[in-house]
Amino acid sequence: MKVIVCGSVGYGGIEKIKKLQEFLMKEGYDVIDQFEKADYSYVDDFRDKMELCEKIVKTDMRLIEEADVLILISDISSFGSAIEAYRFSMSGKPVITYAESKVRSPWSLFFAQKVCKNVDELIEALRDFEFGKIKVIPNVYGDHEAEFIYENFKCVCPVTGEEDRQRLQSGISLISGLLNTNV
Repeated sequence: MKVIVCGSVGYGGIEKIKKLQEFLMKEGYDVIDQFEKADYSYVDDFRDKMELCEKIVKTDMRLIEEADVLILISDISSFGSAIEAYRFSMSGKPVITYAESKVRSPWSLFFAQKVCKNVDELIEALRDFEFGKIKVIPNVYGDHEAEFIYENFKCVCPVTGEEDRQRLQSGISLISGLLNTNV
């Protein structure tokens, strides 16, 4: 499972990101390191660095596409990581919010499927995603429920090659702002 850790870089959070990356690597996770080729934590003002801005944003957006799970460190707010988490979650991929202290913005929490306060909770959440226990997409456009029924669904047995027909039923509902799916 590939994970990417996002959080505030420009406001002193890079050390938290790197520390969590190291911890996750020791736990056996494939961690995408967005700072491997470009550490921009030294930049104090981006206003006159538009080429660097473009490079950072495009690189980060490409890297999150490679990840299976995004871990958002939410102790310190970050414009970039909030946008990354939004885009990631809207693609149907899971976001885990990680915050050891208070979170002063609802945004990182709303788009997360799990909120973890310590590394033990984080590892448990990653294992839940790894084994498919949690599958959710944020529903930011309204409350609704839906049920999908597939009649006469054609299946082919991989062993015998014989056809089979089944009725599949799937339901979705909004619970606490998250779209839960059940098959």
